[in-house]
Parts: sequence; C-alpha cells; structure tokens
Amino acid sequence: MQQRKLNTMTSNLVLLFFLFLMRSISAEFEGVTGCGGFVKASPQLSKIMKDKTLDYSVITVKVVTSEGTVKSSTECAPTGYYFVPVYDKGNFFLQVQGPPGWAFEPSKVPIQIGEDNQCKSAGHQQEGGDIDFLFTGFTISGKVAGEKCEGVSGSKGPEGVTVTLFIKQDGKLTETKTTTSDSQGVYKFNNNAPGKYSLKATHSSWSLSKDSADIEVVWDNVQVKDPFLVTGYDVSGTIKSEDEKISGVDFLLYSKTVKSVDCPKVTIETPKDLGTALCSAKSDSEGKFVFKNIPCGEYTVVPYYRGLNTTFDVEPNSVQVSVSTGSVTLKESFQVLGFSVLGKVVDRNGKGLSDVKIHLNSKHKTTTDQQGVYKLDQFEVEHFKSKHLKNIISFPH
Repeated sequence: MQQRKLNTMTSNLVLLFFLFLMRSISAEFEGVTGCGGFVKASPQLSKIMKDKTLDYSVITVKVVTSEGTVKSSTECAPTGYYFVPVYDKGNFFLQVQGPPGWAFEPSKVPIQIGEDNQCKSAGHQQEGGDIDFLFTGFTISGKVAGEKCEGVSGSKGPEGVTVTLFIKQDGKLTETKTTTSDSQGVYKFNNNAPGKYSLKATHSSWSLSKDSADIEVVWDNVQVKDPFLVTGYDVSGTIKSEDEKISGVDFLLYSKTVKSVDCPKVTIETPKDLGTALCSAKSDSEGKFVFKNIPCGEYTVVPYYRGLNTTFDVEPNSVQVSVSTGSVTLKESFQVLGFSVLGKVVDRNGKGLSDVKIHLNSKHKTTTDQQGVYKLDQFEVEHFKSKHLKNIISFPH
C-alpha cells in the first residue's frame, strides 16, 4: 500500500513538473510566437472513461495555411497540453489530428498572428489564452459487397446503399445517423461514443440477403466484420415509336449462365438459343420496363409483343446486358418500326372468304388464304398512338 502511494505521488510530481516546464519554455522564447492549449476528452467521454487514462501524445496539433500547407506542428504532451510555434504573421488555421478515425470538436480553428505577436482566435480562446480541442469519439465503418460473379467486371462495391446507425439502449433502438456506401462500397459513421449500436442497410430497388449487424464501441474504432450483401439489382429500359412512348410491350430476360432469378416468370414458349428465359416485364404508360432482383451475370433482353391480331416489329431485336454491382439502364431505347396485322374476311354467315385481295391506300398488299385470313406485314408506324390497329378493312354483312 505504501509503495502504491509513493508511486502515485511520484507520478503526480512528474506531471506537475512537466506542465511547469512546458509553460516555462513557451514563455522563455520571447522572439517566438505560438499557440497553446489542451486537447481534452469531451464531458460525455469523460463520464464513460471513469478511471481510464488517455495518452494524448498520439495527437498532433498543426498550424496550416488556408491552402493546407503545414507551417509548424507539435505532438501533445501525455496530459493533452500542446504548444506550437508560429514564425510568420497573418491568418492561419490551428488543426488537431489524432489516429485515423478519431473525431475532435472543433477539428480546426482560425487563428491570427498580429503585430503584437499574440495568437488570437475569436470565439475559441479560453481564459489565459488557451485554445482547447475536445476529443469526442470514434469511427464505425464497414463495407457493402455484391455476390461474387466470375467473368463480370464492374466497380469495387455497390454504391448508394443506405446504412442507418441506431443506438441500443434499454432494449430500444434510436436512430442517430444515416449514410450511403461510396463507389468502393464503403460506409462510415464518424464521432461515435462508446456504447452498443445496431446497423441496418436498405436500398429502394435492390435486394439484400444480409442487411443488419449489431456492434459495440469499447474504446477504439470499429470495423464491422461482415459486409452487407447485395444479391439483386434492377435492369431497365424504354420503348418508343419515334417520340411516342409505347405501353404494353413485353420484354423477356434470357441468360446462358444464370439459371434462376426471383422475378415474374415467363409463361410463353420462347426460343432456346438465347438460353433460359428467366423473367418477363411489361412497358408502362411511360414506355419503361424494369427487371428486378437480377443477380450479377450476363443477360440478353428481348422485346416481345404478339397480340391476338398484331405483332410488333421492334429494333433492336435483342440487347446484351452485363450486371455487376449496380443498376443497369439501357442507353438506347427500343424502337417500334412497324407491325404486322392479322385479320379475316368473312361472309354474312361467318365463313372465311378465300382469294380476297386486300388493298391499303389503293395498293394491293395481300390476299386471304383458304380460311379467309390475311396478314399485313411490316405496316409502317407514323404518329402511332394507339395500342391496336382498328378498322383497317371491313366488309358489309
């Protein structure tokens, strides 16, 4: 017990001597102007620290110009005291920097060195001329990843996934901060006090298989171990006729490598040379179609419109798509160039009439077959607005 008291007294004497020495040194250099003060734990962190001692010597204070050029710098004393010399007069910034991920309030303050060789900072100076900084917390960071997909290149991580941070306290979750993943899939939350937290990842149109995590900040930065995993993206495009938007056109998504996708299934017979027909989508009133929950892979998008009596001629007839770690929007719209019309000529009893010549704009186009059926191929679309061609030709009963 006596040895412990002796050690404590010795430590206190060394600390007092060190502070006195630092103050004395800063006062003795009459020709050197400098800025001094303390880096301290914030009141919130101080409550959490209790008996924990923080070594402030890992923190540096710098004098920098508005362009970021470092004029001088110093390391803090273990107690948090610093004194950094300034050799030029003018306006500068006093900036504090700790280990990566540590947060300070403020992180830098404007200072002015005038003709009186005094270091002044409006609104930040304490009694006695000190400029103090508060150490406020640590960084929580992690990554959003996409499923590995061989043979498909793309960005290093899904960008734009929303990640929300919740504080866990007394069995309740309280939302505190929200951020989004960057082009590398990385997300960060700065300035977090020790405690228990929960993370939730979401996206407006993508599918995630792992989207939550529970963590605890003890007394250091936290790197979330497991990434949030995006399993499906959206593929979209448009279809037009000249400047008109076309609705009701079906699109099919094929793949030779992907065998199953969680999306509306194809219910019609399709060609097999393009691979497996995985999904179907229909263009809306704006001419837009969307395939959702599409995993990374190589695909072919094919337009398909075959009504009871009408078949569209669409160009291009297919588009290759590569899905990696993000949404895919087809750059060029599909264009309806024309369509084929299937009809029938009947007598008053409903019996088909064969060998009837069909004229369009006074020009012979086709002739009915034995059942009275005719087909107008590649009917050109000009100012096309309706979904079906009506009243092309009629016969009285």
